[in-house]
Amino acid sequence: MSARSGPSGEALTAAAVLAAIQLTQGRTSEQAAVLAAFFTTLGDAIALIAAQNAHRDGC
Repeated sequence: MSARSGPSGEALTAAAVLAAIQLTQGRTSEQAAVLAAFFTTLGDAIALIAAQNAHRDGC
């Protein structure tokens, strides 16, 4: 794996699962749902920014 290509999809999935376990440890279902909604929104915002940048760079 080169630094340029970054981690594999499998490694990213494993890291996400481990992070989710750690972040929800000891939290209620409601608290976990709020965390899930937050990170979904964060991911959507990052995807939107990336798409806008790609569009701008491609024009």
